[in-house]
Amino acid sequence: METGKMVVLLNLQSLYESLYDALNQYYVYLGGQKYVDLGLGTHRVKCRVHPDFRLIVIEEKDVVYKHFPIPLINRLEKHYLDINTVLERWQKNIVEELKSWVERFADVKADLFVAEHKYSPSEVFIGYHPDACASVVLQVTERLGPSILTDELYQKVSEEAKLILLGCATPDAVIRLGATSLGLFAAQSLSREYYHRQQHNCFADFLQAQLRTADLGHRVTFTEITTFSRLLTSHDCEILESEVTDGALRPTILFLQQFDTESSFLGKVQNCLTNTARCKILIIQTDFEDGVSSAQLIASAKYSSINEINKLQGNKDRILVYFITKLSRMGSGTSYVGFHGGLWQSVHIDDLRKSTVMVSDVTKLQDVAISQLFKPEENPESETRYGAGDSQKEAEETQAARSGETAEAGLETEGSETLDLTIPAARTQILDTSSLLQSCIQGAVGMLRDPQEGRPRGMRRVEILLQLLNEDDVEKAAFLQACKARLYALLKHQEEENCFNTKEWVSREALNQDALQEAGTFRQTLWKRVQGVVTPLLASMVSVLDRDSNLEILTRPDSPSWTRDLWMFIFRDMKLLNIPLVTNVTSEIPYITVQNSMSPPEGVASDVPFSWRIKDYLEELRVQAQYITGAEGTSKKLVEIFQQTPLGRFLAQLSAEQQRELFLCYMKDFLLLTMRVSTREELAVLQAALGSCVNQEQAERPEAEVSLPWVHLIYQRFRGRLQNLSRILTIFPQILQVLFYNTTEGTWNVRLDGHELTLDALAAVACTELLTRDVLQPSPQAWLQMVKNLTVPLDLLGSDGYLRTQGVTAVSYRTHWNHIYPVALFVEHVLLGVESQIPELQALVTDYVFLLNKNLQDDSNIKTYGPFVAVMRTLRECKDQASKTLIQPCPICLGDAQDPVCLPCDHVFCLSCVKSCLTLGQMRCPYCLTDLPEDYSLAVSQEHREAVRKHAYVRRLCNSFFLDLVSTVCFRDNSPPQKEVIDALLSLLFIQKKLLKDTSQRHREHTKSLSPFDDVVDKTPVIRSVVLKLLLKYSFQEVKDYIQAYLLLLEEKALLAEDKTELYILFSSCLEDSLYEKASGLSASEEPAHLREEGVFLQTCLWRHTSVAHLSLGLRRAGRGEAALSAAGGALLQAREKRLAPRVPGEEARQPARDGVGAAPLRTGPAGGMAEDHASQVDPYLVHGDEYKALRDAVGRAVLECKPLAVCGNPSPRQAAHFLLALYREVATLYRLRNVDLHPKPEHCEALHKFIEESKVLSSPNMRHFATSLVTNTLPLLRAGAGDSSLEGPVAELVIHTAVILLCGHGHLLEPLQNLAFSPADMVSAYLPTMPEDLLAQARTWKGLEGLQWYGMCQCGRPTEKSHCVDCGALIGGINHKPEPGFEVANNSTDRTQTGHVLGAPVSRDKAVVSDRELSPVVFLLVRLLTHLALLLGAAQSPQALLNIIKPPVQDPRSFLQQHIRNDLQQLARTLGKTADETVTAVHLVLCSLLPGPFDFDARLSTREQRTSWEKAMQTLILSELEHLEKALLAVTALISKDERISSNPVARIVYGDPGAFLPQLPPKSAVHCSKMWTCRRRVTVQYLQHVLEQNNGRETVPILWRFLQKEAELRLVRYLPEILALQRDLVKRFQNVSETEYQSIRSFIGSHHEDGVKQLLHRRVGIFLSTWNKLRRSLQTNGEIKLPKDYCAADLDTDTSFEVLLPRRRGRGLCSTALVSYLISLHNEMVYAVEKFSGGSSSYSIDTSEVTDLHVISYEFEQDLMPLILSNCQYRVEEGQETLQEFDLEKIQRQVTSRFLQGKPRLTLKGIPTLVYRRDWNYERLFTDIRKKMPQEALPPSAVSAICGQLLSYSEVCEALSVIEVALGFLSTAGSNPNLSLNDYVRDMLRMGDQTALALQAFQRCQLKHAIALWQLLSAHRSEQLLRLRKEPFRDISAEYKVDLDLEDAKCLSIFLNQTDLDSFLLELHEMMILKLKTPQAEDFRSDWSLRDTLVIYMESKGSEIPPELEFQFPEKILLRNCVPVWSMAAELKQARQAR
Repeated sequence: METGKMVVLLNLQSLYESLYDALNQYYVYLGGQKYVDLGLGTHRVKCRVHPDFRLIVIEEKDVVYKHFPIPLINRLEKHYLDINTVLERWQKNIVEELKSWVERFADVKADLFVAEHKYSPSEVFIGYHPDACASVVLQVTERLGPSILTDELYQKVSEEAKLILLGCATPDAVIRLGATSLGLFAAQSLSREYYHRQQHNCFADFLQAQLRTADLGHRVTFTEITTFSRLLTSHDCEILESEVTDGALRPTILFLQQFDTESSFLGKVQNCLTNTARCKILIIQTDFEDGVSSAQLIASAKYSSINEINKLQGNKDRILVYFITKLSRMGSGTSYVGFHGGLWQSVHIDDLRKSTVMVSDVTKLQDVAISQLFKPEENPESETRYGAGDSQKEAEETQAARSGETAEAGLETEGSETLDLTIPAARTQILDTSSLLQSCIQGAVGMLRDPQEGRPRGMRRVEILLQLLNEDDVEKAAFLQACKARLYALLKHQEEENCFNTKEWVSREALNQDALQEAGTFRQTLWKRVQGVVTPLLASMVSVLDRDSNLEILTRPDSPSWTRDLWMFIFRDMKLLNIPLVTNVTSEIPYITVQNSMSPPEGVASDVPFSWRIKDYLEELRVQAQYITGAEGTSKKLVEIFQQTPLGRFLAQLSAEQQRELFLCYMKDFLLLTMRVSTREELAVLQAALGSCVNQEQAERPEAEVSLPWVHLIYQRFRGRLQNLSRILTIFPQILQVLFYNTTEGTWNVRLDGHELTLDALAAVACTELLTRDVLQPSPQAWLQMVKNLTVPLDLLGSDGYLRTQGVTAVSYRTHWNHIYPVALFVEHVLLGVESQIPELQALVTDYVFLLNKNLQDDSNIKTYGPFVAVMRTLRECKDQASKTLIQPCPICLGDAQDPVCLPCDHVFCLSCVKSCLTLGQMRCPYCLTDLPEDYSLAVSQEHREAVRKHAYVRRLCNSFFLDLVSTVCFRDNSPPQKEVIDALLSLLFIQKKLLKDTSQRHREHTKSLSPFDDVVDKTPVIRSVVLKLLLKYSFQEVKDYIQAYLLLLEEKALLAEDKTELYILFSSCLEDSLYEKASGLSASEEPAHLREEGVFLQTCLWRHTSVAHLSLGLRRAGRGEAALSAAGGALLQAREKRLAPRVPGEEARQPARDGVGAAPLRTGPAGGMAEDHASQVDPYLVHGDEYKALRDAVGRAVLECKPLAVCGNPSPRQAAHFLLALYREVATLYRLRNVDLHPKPEHCEALHKFIEESKVLSSPNMRHFATSLVTNTLPLLRAGAGDSSLEGPVAELVIHTAVILLCGHGHLLEPLQNLAFSPADMVSAYLPTMPEDLLAQARTWKGLEGLQWYGMCQCGRPTEKSHCVDCGALIGGINHKPEPGFEVANNSTDRTQTGHVLGAPVSRDKAVVSDRELSPVVFLLVRLLTHLALLLGAAQSPQALLNIIKPPVQDPRSFLQQHIRNDLQQLARTLGKTADETVTAVHLVLCSLLPGPFDFDARLSTREQRTSWEKAMQTLILSELEHLEKALLAVTALISKDERISSNPVARIVYGDPGAFLPQLPPKSAVHCSKMWTCRRRVTVQYLQHVLEQNNGRETVPILWRFLQKEAELRLVRYLPEILALQRDLVKRFQNVSETEYQSIRSFIGSHHEDGVKQLLHRRVGIFLSTWNKLRRSLQTNGEIKLPKDYCAADLDTDTSFEVLLPRRRGRGLCSTALVSYLISLHNEMVYAVEKFSGGSSSYSIDTSEVTDLHVISYEFEQDLMPLILSNCQYRVEEGQETLQEFDLEKIQRQVTSRFLQGKPRLTLKGIPTLVYRRDWNYERLFTDIRKKMPQEALPPSAVSAICGQLLSYSEVCEALSVIEVALGFLSTAGSNPNLSLNDYVRDMLRMGDQTALALQAFQRCQLKHAIALWQLLSAHRSEQLLRLRKEPFRDISAEYKVDLDLEDAKCLSIFLNQTDLDSFLLELHEMMILKLKTPQAEDFRSDWSLRDTLVIYMESKGSEIPPELEFQFPEKILLRNCVPVWSMAAELKQARQAR
């Protein structure tokens, strides 16, 4: 400055502040000299300025504009210089051409399948800038030297300039040239230049080329290299040294970032330059991070390096200087400035390292599909034939097996589509597929999910695959080649389904900017692309190969050779083993379910390769063989088909010993695949049992050869016995060790090696022996429960035909069981009852338990007389001993003393009895005649009252035991007990009792109940049908003598002399029940033959009747046919045979004529079609009694005589109702007659009009209007005209009756019905009575459930046990009332109950209607009927309002409601067990009772609670009426029979009168030939039995039966559960990992199967599914645990329904299938729980849904099982002077229902339920939940966070690290690990990923597994920050509704908060919530208008994170969730700004 020299400043911005005055020319003049202040640190000095001094500042234009202060820029003289200013004109022309060429080079045509991106020149040519072309032209010109401009020079400069630019192009840009306007030829030419001449493959190739082609005239070469790959390391330096020749020394590699000062850098440079090597290679590397600072650093380093080299004077050594700059594809890549020209040559090498797994020239991958990389060599000899998986039809066409090659010689058996495993060498040069597969192993295995949570196999799979996928030996190489061939087939299939050219995948990747940015280099992009395609396919393949740990078989060192050969044979056969193609993996975390088919015990594994596939394959062949030949020839045909298959031929090549070993191994695997096996011992026992079955089959077919199909055939034959044995072992595990020892080492081997399966019988013997030995141990309850649990399987074992022969074992079992069972009955009935009520007698009764046990030891057959008498004797002794301490019955009435009085003589009498015997003057004991004191007063003794109660209780217990013993033991099986036993039983029904001493008769015969005790008798004689019903269980031929003797015995009894008719009716009724009971189990074709056989006795009885009894039975039986009807009644009665014929109870065809309800067959007139005289019609309104009848007759006379009507009495609502009903009967019905002359005349109507207007009877205008409408036939809905059949018969009468009651009734109880009838518009929003409601929502308010918590995965209380979600396998529940993490309270309390009429179309008649509220069935149906009647009236008032009420809408509400009314009447008739006429009469009786109404209600039923309250009030009223229904019906019948109106109707006269009047040929006064024999019996139905239960308080007395009958209509469908589950399992096998199905309807899916057998089986199972769904869909909509959308349950399903309905999913239409199975399981479990609760038994065993068989579920046939059971317990009794009464033994029905249908059934868990899970359902949230359950997680320490962020600088590096941690998270979620284990050790040593993850592992050095989730959180947020920094969108998957910008005020408030909070923590938490919760479809549960603060706080609380106080109190409340993306972006930008400072 003082000397006047020029100063040039370059890259010295740090000095500009010190030179501030100089730069601003701020001079101070002193003495003619200029001075300026200079800042030197903290000091300022003045410096003189020479007049010639000039200061020049050189700086980038962007830096000046962005960083220089404005005053400084204004003061300086500015000049903008670029290289273009120094070029000549021709050079500038070249520059323009180059720029045009660059634009064309970069401009790519848009691709349809890749998001369009406009590539800039700086993205194509690395370092490109506006002056780049000029710099290149100048550099080329200078290198060529000065010369005269010629065309050749022009062209040469242009071409070389293009080549220099090409040298800086990216390889993906070169690949994209084919899509540019340069043309294909230019693209190919440039590609060859790029890869072959310029050597862009790797740095080593480029260096070698420079060493070979260097110009010796230039000893120093400067090259600046850009790259997207990682920089070179010292290891790479060693590789370079070994690869580079020509005596070059080991290269010196320097990292600019490692030097703090320039001197240290220059020292290293000098060391390199001064070594003695002839060729010196200096490599200087740097990361280009920040544009300005990095560019200045590089420029300074270049300048310094050149200076140091220039200092070497005279040195002739070769020096190569390389500046390698690592760039990012985004941000820094475009800001980098290259092409500096001069000494520096610019080159871009995308990947510095040479690839060992992929060809360097990626153009060789073009026009090669990914599948072709794995393609085997073409084998002209191999032909495509049918495979092992083909159908039997194809197999039959195959000739006999030829002598094929051995398995070791290629396995090319005929018909097998095997894989040629030779991979062409040319393909291996392009891509090392072996290395590729190895690199995909971890990712593929990480995608797999095992259903068994406790047995993770991820690590083991990785270990096995890494071991097998190499070429170490021949076997492993064969496996590797087979895998490649399989992948080729899968890839080929995948590519065929794609709609674009699969060979252009390289070009598409070059166009995919996202993939390029994530991978970094183009070669890595292609590698990741192939990995991404192969990994899911490899995962799919492994999921099949390792089912049931199948891969283990290949690695077992001790496995026989045939296992590996068979393994590889099946693997190669593409048709036998199908591997599904996984497509459209769109989930956040793609995964594939491994469908394991077996759950072996610990230490047990599969022995046969692909045993699950062999099993399925053989089952397919078996089904097909059965379809072809039928059941008889299946065995032979199946073996023939199998032998013709490739698999069969392969197995035939094995030696005999190998085949034997294979057979035994397959037997074991088959058992594991089909049965539940818990322990090794159980498996051994079942193997022994199945082996016995094989021996039995071999003994029966000695000529047949054992093969694999035998296992299936034998299992099908013995399945029931094997499953029963398994159930015995499960129920009674105590015998397992005994069986295991005896089958393996004990003495049973000889017996088991016999020719029959006996192990199940031996197991039964062991059970019974243990039970006999340990009677009442460990406690009576526990011992009894064990007996009960064994009852079902042991009864099944002892059933007829179960065991082939009655060997010693079977006899031993039956002996022990016959011994144990009576003792158990005694314990159940007597001991436990006494223990609970009379504990002081417990010891006594216990002694008699052992006495009974002792008495039955020698002979336990109760069917014989000796044991039977022994039991009775023991029972009597027990009762007598108990009675000594109690009280004997009253000697007078012979019953238990009522109000007992004890006299001084200690005799006890009833108070009323003894009073009647004691008179003044005769005060003495009636029994012993002991005199009593005259002043003796009678007093009731409370002590004796209690004693009497206890005595009666003991007797009742003993009687209960005796009856149960007789019915279940004496009369079991198919043979009746001995004659002596029957005689003894008959003798128990009568007893001679000694009378009191003062009576003239000393003895009298009494009747009594079937009891061994004589102390209590009937006060009046009663004949009971108990023994008769038991006898009739057997064939009539077997028991006819006993019945004859019994009837003769009864006829001789004097006590029944006057009641013989009733006695014969009792016998006839029992016989009818017996016939129906026996016939119900027969098919329609078998029933006639059975009835003929049973009726043979009629042939004799009718014509040789020597006994009245025979004739009565004959007549009763003959009454079923038309012959008897013809003889009895003529043509009219023939037409009405169903009405009059004696009918079998329960038989649907034998209903009264009125069963159709819609017609009126018993009514004359047009509706009945029998007469025109309406006067002969039956009047149903006679239920109102004589008052109505009198008024009706008066109205009739007034009409006929045209006289004024006079009505007496005070007007009342009842009188008004009678008058309106009379008008309908006497006037309105006349309009229905066809004869118009009979219609009411005008004068008649006028007289009635006058009375209506003047009379006070009709008090309201509505009544008068209604009456007028009846008279004039103008009532809209009920207009009765000729030919008008819209309403007729009973329905019309009921509607009129309802209208009249609603008009005349004034009680509040009627108001809801009145509103429905007359103001329906007010009820549009009402909750109509009996409509279904949402029970789940209602349950939240039930009493006792208020404290329950309702959880999101199931409905339960506070959890006390753990289980797993059936969908995702997540742990649910908890221990000690503490829920597991993530098992959260469900807030979804939506009530699905609808208003209005929501029943839809009426259900079919055979579907029972069940109440979902606590209403009895009869009340429920009556209320529903009344509702429909009122709605029908409303349809006439306001049709539009009715359309609004009925949902879904209907076109004709009147017809719709009439159908419902008819259906209600049919259901009511079945429930009441009445005829149609009786049912209609009962409804009229109920209507009659509704006139008074004392209750008060909301008339509009606006809430569910009001509806429920109204229904309960109606129930109270109706039940009081139904209590006396029988008497009321008799009274109404009597009124009708006396009504003169029916005198002209013969049929009505017969029905309501005496049938004897029309049977004159019958003998008069005959006990048999009387009218009672022709009366119709009450029909016995389930609904009627339910009605009986309601009347007898069955809910409390027989709760199990009550619950059973409540759900019976649905419980009968539970037996279809195994078939539905089998269908679902097959569908899951096929569609589990397939996202889309190709079938539109169920019909198309069934039709897609070519095998007829499989199609038939599928059609049957689908039919069962559809039928079950259609019957349960209404219950599923309202009562199901899974909430279904309304439209899913709206209509029945058929085969044209969408196929998705069948697929069991957790969403969409597939929810129907899942909901159906879930509902059936809940029905089953509900009854199992009820049995456990009310029987006092312990919890039954449980099984998983995957193990359900027919034996496990509640299964019965309604007609064959339930109805006979009910009828067998329908008893009849005739009491002296009374009619025959029907009664049900409810307790016995409950016991039999429990023992036959419910007892011994397991609880079904939801584990293993077939489910197709959407892959998109799996997300990070579930992944993290699984990891946290397996291992604790912690936050990362701050030091680790800073280290990771400091090492992972580029976007590609972050993505690579994130991919590593995601694979690790996948493994940790399934298996867990030690939380303190180093993450690096886990990835490197356990996952074996060290070679692929070097950079990531370096960053993870401070991380442990407990930091895994925190590390993912950090890396995912870091990636988003990188994208934001590079101006990319980080949240593409988040909806735009969450990206609403902040307004200015909110932004200011947020900025204040961000400056006060922990920014890093806030960014991480908010980012995690957005990623996990707001991505679709997760965002469905969130709303954008929620508060962001509250949402974030709740989210952090849910995962247990600490909430920063400033977040809760300082975060702006106005910011909503919709602003979350701008909020996060603002925070991230603030963080970046802080880091920049």
